[in-house]
Amino acid sequence: TYDAVYEGQRHEKLTEIVGHWLYLNPNWPEDELIRLAQLLNKNSFKPSLEEGEVAFTVRDLMERDRRKQLTEQDNPAGHLAGLLDKALPERGWLVEWLKYADAMTEAPRDFLFFCGLMGLAAAAGNHVYMAEEGNAKIFPNLWVCILGPSSISAKSTSVNTIRRLLKDATAGQVRTPDSFSLEALLSFLQNQPAALLVQDELGSFLTSARREYNYGTIEFLTKLYDYHDIVERQTLGKGTITINEPAVSFLSASTVEWFTSNLKEVDIRGGFVARIGFCYSTGSDKIIPWRDAEPEAAAFNALKKTLNEVHRISYRKMSASIAAREQFEKWYRDKAPLYRRLDLISHFWGRYRTIAKKAAMLYELSWNPEATEVSYEAMSKGIALVDYHIECAKFLLREEFVFNRVLEDVGKVERFLREHRRATEKQILKAMHFEVDYFGRKIHPNLLASGKVEVQGKKYVWVGNGNNEV
Repeated sequence: TYDAVYEGQRHEKLTEIVGHWLYLNPNWPEDELIRLAQLLNKNSFKPSLEEGEVAFTVRDLMERDRRKQLTEQDNPAGHLAGLLDKALPERGWLVEWLKYADAMTEAPRDFLFFCGLMGLAAAAGNHVYMAEEGNAKIFPNLWVCILGPSSISAKSTSVNTIRRLLKDATAGQVRTPDSFSLEALLSFLQNQPAALLVQDELGSFLTSARREYNYGTIEFLTKLYDYHDIVERQTLGKGTITINEPAVSFLSASTVEWFTSNLKEVDIRGGFVARIGFCYSTGSDKIIPWRDAEPEAAAFNALKKTLNEVHRISYRKMSASIAAREQFEKWYRDKAPLYRRLDLISHFWGRYRTIAKKAAMLYELSWNPEATEVSYEAMSKGIALVDYHIECAKFLLREEFVFNRVLEDVGKVERFLREHRRATEKQILKAMHFEVDYFGRKIHPNLLASGKVEVQGKKYVWVGNGNNEV
């Protein structure tokens, strides 16, 4: 039994007690742990929390505990999931969205989070911006791709829920196009320059976009990502099509195998793929055997109301607080010298730094649709999100997207050090048959950038994921 817990302390106490239960037994069955938490809530919390909030908290703690265990086992996917946890907010619209969606779908938490973030981005559209040098503007549009095993379920349920929310919240003003041909996109965006594009399979989209009848689609979308006050395009049938201040968000998903089989190095160097923030999902252990036909109306309407407030923002400039700006500048100065040197990663870094500002605006609006200033807290979350995307890109480039000799050779050295734990440069050169100059110029900086290897004295030492900076 526990002493009475009153309003203002209930959630903190629930987290503390359930966390302690998980510490004592990490293998609690989910339904049993939720049952015990509901009893705690009913008998000790004054007044009791809503049952849905208790269940969400338990599932959230179990997921974080699972990710922590994966990280401690030197599992790269678990490490990435742990980084994403730092970008998840503790309050506001995104938290309410996660509670709502988590109860109705088996889709993993990371996928649900990005669906919610993209919904906010589409609702904000080109109504809100941060100023850049040269009279440019940063709109909060984002590109995201969820990569994971084919077993990830309920992706369409999550996406369709966001589509419905957007449609209802904006009275049909924010929609998703049905066709991705260049001609169809031009016509669609002429009437709706702020849009959410959704592709269930990014790999097949890349293949289709390279065909002759879709020539120019990838280049056109790449151009739309960055700020333009006006985009004009000549067409054969409709003359000149004009798109004013486009702010296009792009949500996609793929299995790693299908995506990598369709991805070409030029897609990164050309800028299209380098504008995408990757989420490497390991799936979910969540099981929901029975789903209600109708979602909870009150929760849906509350989510819709906030999205509507974000959508109705009058054309507004957001500035960064002094603390937020100083934080961004320090982070950028620390990271830029490293990432600029890393071959393909440098292409991602050139765009990802802007994502921190885009995401920071969305975090701030999720807390207060009337906000005009990005706070230190919002910028912290935006930076955490970019750190996560960078680590995903680094992991995928080394483990999955091996396009060139340098990345392949870095992977070989990592596997060698993981097996032997430590080795001198001479030992590595002998085992890998590298030239000294090639190792020093190409392998050494990329090796240290992974965060998995350190130089200690005269030896390269495998540290796994333990010393990655965030």
